[in-house]
Amino acid sequence: MITPATPIFAALGGAVTARRLYGADHRVARERFEAAREALGTWLAAERSLTLHVVESCLLGPGGVVECDPSLGQAVIRLVRDRGASSVRLEHGLDGADFEWLVRTLSDPDDVCPAPACVRLGHAHRLQAAPTGSAVAPDLVAELKAAVRDDAPADPGLAGAEAQGLERVAAGICMAVADSHGTMLELAALKGHDEYTFVHTVNVALLAGALAEACGLSPRLVHDVTQAALTHDVGKRVIRHQILGKRTALTTDERELMQQHPVEGARVLLGQAGVPDVSPIVAYEHHMHLDGTGYPTPARGRRPHLVSQIVQQADVFDALRTHRPYRSAMTADGACAVLLQGAGTKYDRALVDVFIDRVIAREARRTDAPAA
Repeated sequence: MITPATPIFAALGGAVTARRLYGADHRVARERFEAAREALGTWLAAERSLTLHVVESCLLGPGGVVECDPSLGQAVIRLVRDRGASSVRLEHGLDGADFEWLVRTLSDPDDVCPAPACVRLGHAHRLQAAPTGSAVAPDLVAELKAAVRDDAPADPGLAGAEAQGLERVAAGICMAVADSHGTMLELAALKGHDEYTFVHTVNVALLAGALAEACGLSPRLVHDVTQAALTHDVGKRVIRHQILGKRTALTTDERELMQQHPVEGARVLLGQAGVPDVSPIVAYEHHMHLDGTGYPTPARGRRPHLVSQIVQQADVFDALRTHRPYRSAMTADGACAVLLQGAGTKYDRALVDVFIDRVIAREARRTDAPAA
């Protein structure tokens, strides 16, 4: 797939290959170096940053999975993973010395010099499966257990039949995602025909599954994302109906109670049989933003899990597309505009680009009307 940043990766691959073959001082290596630096500089002048996420064995960049020389892709992945990170962001202001570090490090995997200031490494918890098969780092589980309320009344969790039902629904949605050829908007629009059955969480699962697939996640992880989306709001079952359905603004006390639902959801799902390991993480983090806003407040310096970010974008989009007592539903264009407004602050810009360009079809957006 040709993405907006494809010329950068082609030029960077040429610079890295030339350096490996000829050495840093050879004429060809210098020419390729300057060509790659110019391509990246043009991008950063316009976009201000370029972010690459490590997702399983793939790189996710602006517009989707990065198609580049396999050796370059593996070099970038190793650069990120060897430093205990999950993403790398190149920022505006990156100078010749910074770019020299980048090319040198990608050319020589054993180079362990610290990254310069304009090369930012993100330390979100990665999605690569641990040796036990879990997709969640043990330290994140420990953090989550410490955060949930131990003084809350005991909750029976999900009954076995309920968990099995969620598994079947997730499997069915994943089959729909696989057959949809890149857009889930038409499937999500079916809620207008049967609102009782096609509730908000199912819409979110459809959209989150489509985004996970568009990001290049494996079928297993697409399934886990989908199932986690189905339970992302399970904590709301402890919130009184009078608050959930209130037609006027919430009081301060009511808002604080509502903001406990991520904690309650994580507590219900932690250690629950029949749900993926990422489910309590998503329940806990789906209202956290990358800039540290939202709730619950994230630990300093930690980004929400990538799966949480995927579900959050689907959640925000569908919420904006649904009629609420205090506002009318937005068009798909309007909902996309809200995501774009938060791109780079609240939401990851690369994920927003993939969601809009590959999940919400352009043609459907142009002809769409507000959801019922």
